[in-house]
This record gives sequence, C-alpha cells and structure tokens, in this order.
Amino acid sequence: MIEKRTVWVDWCTARVVRALRDRGVRPLLLKGPAVATWLYAENPRVRAYTDVDLLVAPTDRATAEAVLAELGYAPPPRSWLRDEPPHAITWVRSADGSAVDLHRTIHGCEHVDEAVVWDVVSAAAETIEVAGVDVQVPSVEVRALHLALHAIPGWGAHVFADLERAVAIVDPSVWERAADAARRLGVDDELGFRLGLVPGGAALAGSLGLSTAEPRRASALTFAMTLPGWRARSRYLLQKVFPPPAYLRAVGDVGPGRLALARGYARRVLLAVRGGRRNGRR
Repeated sequence: MIEKRTVWVDWCTARVVRALRDRGVRPLLLKGPAVATWLYAENPRVRAYTDVDLLVAPTDRATAEAVLAELGYAPPPRSWLRDEPPHAITWVRSADGSAVDLHRTIHGCEHVDEAVVWDVVSAAAETIEVAGVDVQVPSVEVRALHLALHAIPGWGAHVFADLERAVAIVDPSVWERAADAARRLGVDDELGFRLGLVPGGAALAGSLGLSTAEPRRASALTFAMTLPGWRARSRYLLQKVFPPPAYLRAVGDVGPGRLALARGYARRVLLAVRGGRRNGRR
C-alpha cells in the first residue's frame, strides 16, 4: 500500500512539474524522490513519502499558484485560528487528496531573504527521473543541509532517521560544501545544532568547525516580520502567544488553575518579545 502511494505521488509530481515548466516556471523538488534515490539508492521505495515539495523562485510564485489552481489544487482556507506556515503553503486537490507543498523557502531559513535562498538552493541543481519526467533537485550538499535543518522534534521519526543515515554514509566533502552553503545563508549555527541531535553528528559538526550548542532564537515578533503580509504576521503571533489552554497544558507550560494559565500566557508574551530557546523550535 505504501509503495502504491509513493508511485502515485511520483505521478502527481511529474504532472505538476510538467505543467509548471509549460508556463515558464522552474521548480525544484526538495524531498520525496530527491531524498529516496540519493540516501536509499539500493531500494528507494523503502523511503515513503506522501506529498510533493516544490520550491520556485520568488518571482515565479504567483504563476506557480495559478498553475496549481488550474490543476485543481487549492490552498487551505484562511483562518485566524490557523497558524500561517512560514516556509510553505500546502495546496490540496480535493478530488483525490493529492498535496503539493509550495515552498517560499526551506526549513530554518524563514528569516533569510527569499531571493538569496533561491540562489543558494538552485545553484548546481541536478536532475533525476520521476515517473518518466526529468525533474530538477538541489545539489547533494543542499539536500544534506536541508535534511539537517528539517530535523525538528515533533516532525516525525523519519526526519532524524534520514539525517542519521546521511551522517553515516554521505562523503565528508559533501558535508563541507553543505557547511559552506549554511554559512552563505547564515544558518551554520542551526546546522551544527541539528547535527548534534543524531549519533555521529556531533563529531561531524566538530570536524566542520560548527558548534552543537542550541542557537538563541529570534523573538517571535522579529520572526513574524519576516513573513509575507500583515495577515500572516498577525496569525503567527496570535497562535504563538495565545494558543489554546489545552495546548499549554499538553506541553507542560502551565499547571491546573486559572492563575497558572494567566502566568503561562504572560511568559509567552515575554518570550515573544525577547526571544530565547524553546525546544529547538520557533
């Protein structure tokens, strides 16, 4: 069943990529086959994936959105209770559940100018075949960097499994180039920290001259200003500062009672303004 789903996602990938190219858009496939055929070359089907992750140049985003709409995809409805994804918007085709994550940037680089991210990620892109169509993917060093930046607690065990495998089998020279790309993007501190979360990663980070200490996060207010538009910024701040009480209790931020809840919200307001470390996530 998993393999059938993967084959179907490949078909959707090929169809979307073809349609984008026909309209003059150059898409980059970030994950899925880009990871499976690289890290699991002996049997790519063991690495399951369920959606399509595409990055396009900032100047092409409007056209890409129009193409997705023509193919029957739609973005999620806007809501003040829904957090605005800072790196990608998921477009879903209701007819069959096909999903495309249209990226404006990559994980960990939400605060970096999108044009700079595109220049770094698209440089030296490679080509793989997906469902009979040639599809561009980032260079191996950018894929290695993206794996590390994507290793976030709560995002699933597979992100750490992929990074652990990459640390074990990817040539050190690739990691050296990944560190250079991270420095160009200003996220070398994040790369070192994420590497330190998996076996063998701390030693690799040390060989690359990277610290594994957790970086100090930008304040939620500062981070919100990197998002596109006041609606996205407002939704992000609302969700970060005033999540439902059940969420605060589930993550252990508050105890029982209204006074504890009030104190919990007050702490989140201070964190939003000052910034700081928080479970490795923004």
